[in-house]
Amino acid sequence: MSCSFTLGPLADQSRMIRMGDRFRSGSDGIDVGQIVTFALIFAALALVLWLMTSGTSMCLRFCHRSPTMLFWELCQAHQIGWRMRWQLWVFAVSSHLENPARLFVEPQLLNDKVLEAWPHAHRQKLTQLRDALFE
Repeated sequence: MSCSFTLGPLADQSRMIRMGDRFRSGSDGIDVGQIVTFALIFAALALVLWLMTSGTSMCLRFCHRSPTMLFWELCQAHQIGWRMRWQLWVFAVSSHLENPARLFVEPQLLNDKVLEAWPHAHRQKLTQLRDALFE
């Protein structure tokens, strides 16, 4: 009488050897191109994540400068020439306005009493601009 028993997966050694070959480099193993592709996908995802977070912080930094940018955009929207833009900017700075764009929404900032201190030519141009903006 013969007694035989199997040791499960250890009984078929050729099967185990073939499974080990899959993890070694070779035709059936992981190709360098696959590793590079995986690394590129990972790098692209990391770049997108970084752009999303830094883009938000860049937007927040830009928003701190927006009153000045808004001033220049309002000048452009109202088709104010460059010379007049600079005169208006100088007026805003000399009036100590934190937000120079307020000149486009608050006509009292350009009232006659405030403009009296300016030379006649500048005063006349600023008055014309005020009248054009708020008529």
